[in-house]
Amino acid sequence: MIKKSFTAWVIDTNSKEGHGFIGRYWCFGKKYPDIPVGLKGCQIALLPTRSVARKCLLDVKSGFPEATVRQVKVTVESK
Repeated sequence: MIKKSFTAWVIDTNSKEGHGFIGRYWCFGKKYPDIPVGLKGCQIALLPTRSVARKCLLDVKSGFPEATVRQVKVTVESK
């Protein structure tokens, strides 16, 4: 089994409704999200650096004023 880990940055909505992390199809800087037909499950937007995440955070703050950026560790396992 191969196991690899890396760090990334995410935007946490911190919403009381439990929306969690912003998905990868959030349309930063646009009016509507670009969600592919037949999308299954939640796909979290993993951003490469804190500065990129903070730029994207500006678009999220209008809908989720308590949103913040967080660093996460992602682990992928394959057989």
